[in-house]
Order: sequence, then C-alpha cells, then structure tokens
Amino acid sequence: MSTREKLIKARLGMLALAEELQNISLVCRKAGISRSHFYEIKEAYEKWGAEGLVPQLRRKPRMPNQTPHLTVGQMNSSRPRDLRQMPLLYLVQHLQAVPFWLTQSDPLRFHAAPSHP
Repeated sequence: MSTREKLIKARLGMLALAEELQNISLVCRKAGISRSHFYEIKEAYEKWGAEGLVPQLRRKPRMPNQTPHLTVGQMNSSRPRDLRQMPLLYLVQHLQAVPFWLTQSDPLRFHAAPSHP
C-alpha cells in the first residue's frame, strides 16, 4: 500500500469516526488536526470523493529577489572560457587581482587587489 493510499484510508477513517461519534472536536483532537482542516477534508470528500482526499501538489515558491532563469542562462553562456578572453574589469572585480601594469611595484608579478575598508 502506497503512502497516498494510506493517507486516503486514514482520512476516510477519520470521517467515518466523526460520523459515528457526532463530535468533531473529539475526532480532531484524536487525529491531531484543527477543526478548520477537518472541514476542508470533509468538503473535498463531498465534492470529489476519495480522490479529493489526496494532498494537492504545490508549485515551487518564487523568491521576490530571485534572478530570472533566462538571465542566469545568459550569464553562464557569456562567461569567458579562457583567461585571454577575460576583460580587465572582470579580473579586477571577480578575481580580486590587479594586473602588474597597473601597480607601482614589481612589474613581473600579478598582485592581489588591495582590500577596501
């Protein structure tokens, strides 16, 4: 028996117990659910039968500050594949490094960018 079938069976049993006892509060306490949830289950059963007792799938939540999917794809496809293709600004901002020709010290080394306070 699958989880889906077990859930349907449990909810049907709860509805049958409510019919038998005629005390919704007691049934809800025994089942560990709120009365409003019980009435949602009862309404779904009356409307759609046993199939209405299956939990509905929910959509994946969208975060308000989420980067749009197309933008992420464009960022990944436009990323340089080779260091020779990297613009100077990308090197300085993302790798925190300054090319040797922009420093005053040893011209043969690639220096780390100074940390900002």
